[in-house]
Amino acid sequence: MEVEKVYTRRLTNMKKLFTGFVLLLPVFHIYASPIEYLSIGELLMLLLMFLLLADRIMKNGDIVVEKNPFWIYLIYAFAATLISSLILFSKTGFEWQDMGIRIARDSFYFIIIMFFGKWYFDFKYARYLIRRISIILGLFVFFQFFTYRATQIYVPNVIPMLKTTVSGGFMGYEIIEAYSLTASYDGFVRAAGFFSEPAIVAQYMSVSLLLELFPEHEKTDIKSALFYSAAMILTFSVNAYVGLAVCWGLWGIYSNKNNKKALIRIFSLVVFFSVIGIIMIKNSAMSSVLNRLIDLKNGVNPHGSSAIRVLRGIVFYYNMPLFYQIFGSGFGNFLQFKELYKITTIYEMMDEYMNTNAYILVSSGIIGFSLFVASIFRRVTGRVIFSKMLFIIVLMYGMSSSIYSSPQFIIMLLFIMYAPKKGENYGCQDNYIA
Repeated sequence: MEVEKVYTRRLTNMKKLFTGFVLLLPVFHIYASPIEYLSIGELLMLLLMFLLLADRIMKNGDIVVEKNPFWIYLIYAFAATLISSLILFSKTGFEWQDMGIRIARDSFYFIIIMFFGKWYFDFKYARYLIRRISIILGLFVFFQFFTYRATQIYVPNVIPMLKTTVSGGFMGYEIIEAYSLTASYDGFVRAAGFFSEPAIVAQYMSVSLLLELFPEHEKTDIKSALFYSAAMILTFSVNAYVGLAVCWGLWGIYSNKNNKKALIRIFSLVVFFSVIGIIMIKNSAMSSVLNRLIDLKNGVNPHGSSAIRVLRGIVFYYNMPLFYQIFGSGFGNFLQFKELYKITTIYEMMDEYMNTNAYILVSSGIIGFSLFVASIFRRVTGRVIFSKMLFIIVLMYGMSSSIYSSPQFIIMLLFIMYAPKKGENYGCQDNYIA
């Protein structure tokens, strides 16, 4: 009995360690490690995975693979990449390095989700912890924004003397200089908190916002939800504004689903956001963000980051041969595939940068994208409403940002995959007891 208590305590601590580190991974991922292609966060996670694997083997003696519909997508994605790579190799003397690096990175992140997430992700503790991290993050965002407004001094979001993973390896001071310069032009700062960019703040805090708006057994915490929303607004990120509209829109519809006056309340919500939108348009800082939303049609600033993220991958997909539209060109093959088939768009870049949904379409075809959506949908069926709402947000962010195989993508999928089933009481987040 005493041995079992010791193991239970150790398992609880291991779950806390894994869950806590995953939630902090976006911070550690900013900085480059001495090993090429690995960030500090990924290197530390790799070491943690060895520790957790040893703990798992010592207790159980085997590794059990969970029956999870998401495996169907992962197996297909790997098979499509292998077959497409062989076809490309037969035609051009294909170089395997890019594909190999991409597959290794994707495998690393999906192993975290499919194996270690199943064994060690503690939803209850994650729910408790992400709320506290988001509060600190939100306070820092406020501090960055209002400090700049008052003093014209940019409060750094990264450590100046460390090399980062941003834009091929900028030093921290280079990122700080870039944000300071942009702020001096705009007259306001796009607060990134202690993350590498404002969009990541929006994506991270969206999880906390949905946890507040869609609690399973407690009352909706509107005060906390408004706090997160205000912090997201101050990032001046398109992702934040679209995310806020979707999160609050989903809440407005869901909270009124059994109310005879639902249409009136939803209409009031639409009017409220319309008024907010008008105020935003009047504000020069926020209007610059809205202009990026509007400025997404062909021929209008095709080299702007918003146009490239939203349109580049989709336009490229429609120019692919039909075979590859159906089955995909393979993950990590984009640049060589593009060169082989002479596919060009007005959104030209030297890398594979595009939004997540388009990247899955280009890499695994319509079959792969359908499996991606269907397998996660099957997973959330029967689980708490929060997981379904977060899945919608993931698809929405997938249209406007590149988050595939990123720390924030992993966090979202872990919350989706391992959310409790309906009827399970996972406790109050303010009173977590390990």
